[in-house]
Amino acid sequence: MKRMLAWFVFAFMIGIVAQAQPDRKQFQDKIDAQRTAFITTRLSLTPAEAEKFWPIYNEFRLAMKDVKQEKRPDKRPEDMSDKEADEFLAEALEAEQREFELKKNLVQKLRTVLPSHKIVMLFRAEEAFKKQLLDEMRDRRDGGGGGGKGGNGGHQKRGR
Repeated sequence: MKRMLAWFVFAFMIGIVAQAQPDRKQFQDKIDAQRTAFITTRLSLTPAEAEKFWPIYNEFRLAMKDVKQEKRPDKRPEDMSDKEADEFLAEALEAEQREFELKKNLVQKLRTVLPSHKIVMLFRAEEAFKKQLLDEMRDRRDGGGGGGKGGNGGHQKRGR
């Protein structure tokens, strides 16, 4: 029952995002709300856990967003000189190292507020959320109108 309710809430939130959103900030806020609902449900966070988890996780996401921006080249690769490409590669590898350090730091902080199995579940939930969001966007782009294929893009998530 709890799982059905969570899927209903998630499907409802996807439906909200499916509407045209001219304002990028508003669109991002809705995706963030979906992510929050999805992760909270997948991890079965208690109110006490959620209160401690979300500030840590949100801080991590902001830091990761900054690092990911560093990995985006200013030019298309075919427009780079070899020197520019070498510099970009070095910077991208350094950014990946910072991402790794951020993830290690996240795990260390989360161990103080969550059992380890929920931290593992977090990483799986992040991937499942991305996949579901991409499937939903692909369905809308292809004219599916939101869900198609049984309402979940034809993909079943097994409880692991």
